[in-house]
Amino acid sequence: MKEAEKNTFGLRHVGIFARVTSFLLILKPALMVAFANKNWFDPWSQGSDFSLGDMAFISVMITSAFHLYELIFDQSLKPLMVVHHLGSIFIIQGFLPVAIGLPKTKYLELNGALAMMNVALYWALLDAPLVVLAYIATVLRSTFIQGRTNIRKLFYVCFNAAALFTLIEIVAIVYLSLENWQQLSVLQRTIICSLQLLFTSAKARVCKSFYLAYIRQMDQLNNQGSRHVEAAKPE
Repeated sequence: MKEAEKNTFGLRHVGIFARVTSFLLILKPALMVAFANKNWFDPWSQGSDFSLGDMAFISVMITSAFHLYELIFDQSLKPLMVVHHLGSIFIIQGFLPVAIGLPKTKYLELNGALAMMNVALYWALLDAPLVVLAYIATVLRSTFIQGRTNIRKLFYVCFNAAALFTLIEIVAIVYLSLENWQQLSVLQRTIICSLQLLFTSAKARVCKSFYLAYIRQMDQLNNQGSRHVEAAKPE
C-alpha cells in the first residue's frame, strides 16, 4: 500500500468512528424533537442536568471537528467535497449552537429559527449514514482483491444504498421546508435551497463513484472470463 493510500486508509477509520459516534449522539435528540414534541432544553433523561440540546451540540461539534480534520489532512479531497465541508461547518458553527442555546421564551417566539433548526437537524442526521457507508467501502476496498466477485457486490450494494440515502434526504428536507415555508424568511429559504443543492451534488458524486467502480469491476470480471475461455480452447 502506497503512503497516500495508507493516509487515506487511516483517515477513513477515524471518519467511521467520528461519524458513527456523532450519529448515535444526535439520534435521540432528533427523534424526540421531531416526533415526541420535545424541545432542546428538555432533559436528556429523567432527572438529568444534561439536555437534548447539549447532546446535539456535542454531536455536531464532533462532525465539525472531523470536517476540519479532513480539510487539513485529506489530500485526495475533491473541490466539491471541500465546499460541502465548509457549508456543513457554516451550519454547525454558525446556526446550530445559537439556535440550541436560545432561552426558552425567545426560542418559542422565533418560528423561523425553529423551522430552520429542524432542517439543519435533519441535515446532520441524514448525512451520517452515507458518509459512514463511503468510509467503510474505502476500507473494505483496500482489503479485497480487484476483479473479484466480492468487490463487485460491495460496490453494487454501496451504490444502491447511497442512492437510497440521497433520495431519503431530499424527500425529508423538501417536506420539512414546505411544511415550514411560511415561517422561513427569504434568506433562510435561499440558504436551505443552496445548501441542499450543494449537499445533493456531493452525494451524487459519491453515488457516481460507486457506480463507476462497479462498472470497472464488471469489465475486469468479463475480461478475465474471456481470457479463461480463450485459454481453454484447443490448439
